[in-house]
Amino acid sequence: MTLGEVKSSEKAVCQRYKVTKFPTILVVKPGQKKPIKYEDKIEHKELFEFINRYQETFAMENLAADEEIALKKPWLSEAVPEMTSQSASDICYSGEAVCVIAFVKPTSDGKLEKSAYDVLMHSKSKYSSGNAKFSFMWVNFDRESAFAKGLGVDAPSAIVALRTGKRTRFAKSEGDLTSEVRTWFFLCIDDLI
Repeated sequence: MTLGEVKSSEKAVCQRYKVTKFPTILVVKPGQKKPIKYEDKIEHKELFEFINRYQETFAMENLAADEEIALKKPWLSEAVPEMTSQSASDICYSGEAVCVIAFVKPTSDGKLEKSAYDVLMHSKSKYSSGNAKFSFMWVNFDRESAFAKGLGVDAPSAIVALRTGKRTRFAKSEGDLTSEVRTWFFLCIDDLI
């Protein structure tokens, strides 16, 4: 994998990749038109995990197949991906981490609301260090109502920690995405680890 640095004074390169904020970290894959932007906290562990996802992809010989995979699995490069039937295996079910899932109503364009994103990113930065591994994601409450009901979620703005494996178990918040619930919730996660 080749790494490079572009200074803010390199206006042409910054314009080409639409970089306006510094530092910005992008993965530019050969043959791919749009770069993949890193949107997590700039710390060694998080940055290493992000770059490591793309390390093997650069070794692939079939660039067309590589680009097709990136288009089919955009959740692999998102800081807080949406959990759907297509993404669940990659971001939750196949890992060793506790899946922290926010059940929310999306914005009109189908995205995660900024306030919910901020809560999840704050929690991710606070609880990602240490021995426990957490994956943070969100679920469209309206579209995935059966999944929500299966976990006892009756209303949007709830948060659930799900541990899969030999013995699947979960813990559900009793309130919405507030700092009080976050504190209570992460104390309950000890039972899942």
